[in-house]
Amino acid sequence: MGLLADLNEFFKNNNSVIFFLCNPDGKQHVRNYLFNKWFDKYNNQGLYIKHNAIITVECTNYFFSIIYSANHASTNIITKMFNSSIVELDNKPE
Repeated sequence: MGLLADLNEFFKNNNSVIFFLCNPDGKQHVRNYLFNKWFDKYNNQGLYIKHNAIITVECTNYFFSIIYSANHASTNIITKMFNSSIVELDNKPE
């Protein structure tokens, strides 16, 4: 199965959301770039929505993303929850 077929299978249930963090091992920026490139390439029909965020802690960048179906009934709620989670994580004391 290709990436698009895998996503289609995963999102058969429109209530699914993928939330992921690129492992902060010094190569996370490369993985983030690659995931974004793949997403843009395979989402040419606009079937999915992807949001990205970066949080920097002690000079380390943490790349977060979510992907969900564009047909999801709660797109606004998902976006608000992701954004508020990122703000909360970013405001945590170190």
